[in-house]
Amino acid sequence: MAGLLHDVGKLVLDTNVPEEYKRVGEIMEIEHCSLIEAERQVLDTDHTHVGVWMAERWQLPPELVESIGYHHDLNLAALAHSKIVAVAHLASICAEVVDKLDDFDPEVPQVFIPVEIQSILRLSQEQIMEIIESLRDRKSEVQSLFE
Repeated sequence: MAGLLHDVGKLVLDTNVPEEYKRVGEIMEIEHCSLIEAERQVLDTDHTHVGVWMAERWQLPPELVESIGYHHDLNLAALAHSKIVAVAHLASICAEVVDKLDDFDPEVPQVFIPVEIQSILRLSQEQIMEIIESLRDRKSEVQSLFE
């Protein structure tokens, strides 16, 4: 559930303020900044804050609220549900990397996974790269589910 819901704030923003949210993408491209930075610049908030707001109104369990609100943060050790937040963080990174891969170039670029995430999940950089390569190999299979 954390993987499915961690970016719910993006959906809420894109649905409710589509023109402004389109501008977020433009700012990212022009200024080469992160999504969070662009969202805050354009909207004075970001998808994690909006997602937490929605999750609390839906009365979701605390671990899901945390995974929605902190999946871009690295200071996870103090969180009550740091492991599920780290899973959502890693899943977000993996999905983003695989999404950007060129279908004609099977080479997966080296991706730096924050040490904090590796430590909480007890996964090495090499193991995470194997996960990303496995996702790459199944990319077309996964995409066909949404057609």
